[in-house]
Amino acid sequence: MLCDVERGSVLGELGQLGSALTTTQHVLTMAEQFHMQFQVAISDMHLGNIAYHARLNDLALAAYRRAQRRFETINQPYYSLICGRNEALVLREEQQHAVALDLLVALAAEAQRLGDAIEAAENIFLRGQICSDMGQYDEACTYLQEAYRRFSVLDHPVQAGECLLEQGWLMLRHTRHPNLAAAQHALATAYTILAERPAYQWRAAFGLGYCAELQGHHAAARRPVPDGEPHRCNAARKPCQRTRIQQYFSAGH
Repeated sequence: MLCDVERGSVLGELGQLGSALTTTQHVLTMAEQFHMQFQVAISDMHLGNIAYHARLNDLALAAYRRAQRRFETINQPYYSLICGRNEALVLREEQQHAVALDLLVALAAEAQRLGDAIEAAENIFLRGQICSDMGQYDEACTYLQEAYRRFSVLDHPVQAGECLLEQGWLMLRHTRHPNLAAAQHALATAYTILAERPAYQWRAAFGLGYCAELQGHHAAARRPVPDGEPHRCNAARKPCQRTRIQQYFSAGH
């Protein structure tokens, strides 16, 4: 049954969303029939993830909330935290920023209680992104810098690179007089760190090109990638990832 759940997730990643939803719903129904509470919750969590990729936000919210309640019932607080953060991601897409931030504050307290340093850092990073969406420049900078510090201490370079990527773009978007040198440094560092994540790396390359354009370096803007590396802006951008969920299952748990 677990293999079927993972098959549904793979189908979702491949864009076969109808098949992914059907497969995952079938597993969910079977798990409910056999009273397999953990499997039901996992299936609902995956159902939410697939719905999120399909931009079926109402379905995603309902699935994540069911999974979160069930994980709480069977005493799986770490999974419950992930579902809560996923809910905040959907609320962000729905532009319910204040609701998402209130939820994340509550989840941060639970992450601290559990001693989950990774989830605490993810929580702060998402708060920074939401504050950026709201135009709250100072708050967003504070959150993103703190998330970067925590991921660096935890030796999670990819997540640290994503923090730098968001910081670089924040400097370009939300100030009348952008700090181009600082933005360029953040984006160049992010580009290097995110070498294995082209779906994110292209944003760093595009940001570097934008920095060059603002500085009047038009030739450099056409090829902003450091050290003459191939330009990778044509990489397909994926929807925001549920990093903890996807990493857990990709590790074969």
